Amino acid sequence: MSRSLAGRLALLEQLTVIGAIAAFGLLSLWVTAQVLRRERVAFVTTTAQRLAATFVEDLEEDPDTLVVARGLIEDAREVGVQVEVRDGRGHLLASSFPPREAASSAATGSRKDEDESSLTATARNALGARIDTRVTDHARQANLSALARSLLIAALPILALSLIIGRWMVTRALSPLSIMAERAEGLATQHKPRSLGGRSGLVEVDRLAASFDHLLVRLEATMSSERRLTADASHELRTPLTALSGELELLAEHTPADSPAADGVRRCSRQVAAMRELVEAILLLHRSSETGVQQDSAVELLNLGDMVRETTAELVLQYPKRRPDLTLQAPDEVLVRGHGALLTSALANLVDNALKFTRAGEQVSIHLFEEADRARLVVEDQGPGIPEAERERIFDPFFRGALASMAPRGAGLGLPILRRVARAHGGDVEVSASESGGTRMVLILPTSGPEGRGGTTQANG
Repeated sequence: MSRSLAGRLALLEQLTVIGAIAAFGLLSLWVTAQVLRRERVAFVTTTAQRLAATFVEDLEEDPDTLVVARGLIEDAREVGVQVEVRDGRGHLLASSFPPREAASSAATGSRKDEDESSLTATARNALGARIDTRVTDHARQANLSALARSLLIAALPILALSLIIGRWMVTRALSPLSIMAERAEGLATQHKPRSLGGRSGLVEVDRLAASFDHLLVRLEATMSSERRLTADASHELRTPLTALSGELELLAEHTPADSPAADGVRRCSRQVAAMRELVEAILLLHRSSETGVQQDSAVELLNLGDMVRETTAELVLQYPKRRPDLTLQAPDEVLVRGHGALLTSALANLVDNALKFTRAGEQVSIHLFEEADRARLVVEDQGPGIPEAERERIFDPFFRGALASMAPRGAGLGLPILRRVARAHGGDVEVSASESGGTRMVLILPTSGPEGRGGTTQANG
């Protein structure tokens, strides 16, 4: 059965129409058959009585019973009735019955119908003569067959018309639900939606819309509370971590290098730096979770090619030993509209993820190009790859898969930030296996302007 509600309702409506037409047709045939049979019975009975009376009247004018009997036969033949005339002693005077049946009845003195599809009637007059009349039922059966064909022919256009009208009526009746779904898809969370819009005037649909409106209010309140908590907690953590980092740097400067405490101070400094990165990542994750970045006042026209080159250059400084492993191909200009800080962080997370999960000597290729009004940044590596079961889970905050032990640092927020930033800009991130068996990640963003002009920059390292 169709998964569409409109399809299901239309199918049920069509089955109902088919059932109604079939029931009407069968009932019409049955009623017609009964009416026709009663009329034929009445006709053959009336004919027998009329012929019996006519037999008496005709004998008054002509005493020859054989001539009168043959006259009755001719009269009955004109109206399509078979007649058998017997005198008061049962002797056969005349008959239009089939010869075999007439001979049998003459021999036995009685008649037995061989054709069960015929209707018979018997009448006696004042002289004792018996008039047997019979009419075949073939005409009635032919009429019923013609009626059945007529009903079938008439039902076909009715079925087609009911299908068209029924589908239109169902679609029209469900249009308020479609409008509600479109409104729900178009809601932007940064505008704090509290309603799906106006009412349709239908009690059931308006009740459903009101329930969704109440749900939106509760969800907005919960999300606002969560955002405030995350932002406040992260901001509150920034101050003590900054102070602690400064104190540790000052302590490290005044601690002799050969002192036993020097290693402890360096370890503490690294831990504090990691905590600061985690706090900044949480703040960025909170900021990138807001959809509709295109409406932000900080949105500007950006050259994604320059951003990729700058980000790669900065990461090369962090991973100097990986310089020979990096290959970059990017047009001079690929224009996108977006938030510079968020996109820079997303690009850094994308390339940094490839470097963290590969070893020296394993190639990491970066390729930026435009295709169908979309900018595509493809990052492929020759690392161990990501198991297929984990390819979507890696975008969950704080998720660290089976290969996360290869990366000595990280909190599992880089890729979630990457996807949220991409989707906030109207794009997305796709992950699959590379041809070498490693990981292939594609950052997709809508472009804003002509395709990359000028030559293509190629760099190695």
